[in-house]
Amino acid sequence: MLEELPTVPAAARLSLESIRSDVRSLSEKLKAVGEKITGKTDRFFDEISCHFANSEEHVENMEERLEQMDSLISFLAAYFCEEKNQFKIEECFKILFTFTCRLRSALNISKFVLQDNEARLRRQQRREECLNAKSALAHSSSELDLTKRSGANNTKTLFELLEKSE
Repeated sequence: MLEELPTVPAAARLSLESIRSDVRSLSEKLKAVGEKITGKTDRFFDEISCHFANSEEHVENMEERLEQMDSLISFLAAYFCEEKNQFKIEECFKILFTFTCRLRSALNISKFVLQDNEARLRRQQRREECLNAKSALAHSSSELDLTKRSGANNTKTLFELLEKSE
């Protein structure tokens, strides 16, 4: 899910009203420049007119997208059962940003806890294997214990036992 929302942090830092203001300002400046270059027949102005027309298209595209944004914001307000006039998209993005940050943090903590539990299980299994090996070794060494086989002569050393067997 986090990969599906890569633009939320950037959107949380932006203000829709400042974007609208910037687009309005660009549109007004383009109109002013357009009035100044219309009717000019110089070759220089012919080249500028081409770039100017391209800029006008971009600004018109941005204005259309802002209108689409208004309808999407109205849809979101209705979806979240908010008043259309009270709903602020900036707040929505900030909430989503906070949610994604906390979710990412929780996933990292969960991953760490899972790794810690797996390491603890591996250590416990190694301890059990070590205890089982020690138990098996103690059992097999008690069968080979010469002092138990000698009966009442438990105090004799291995050297004495070997001398006696010769």
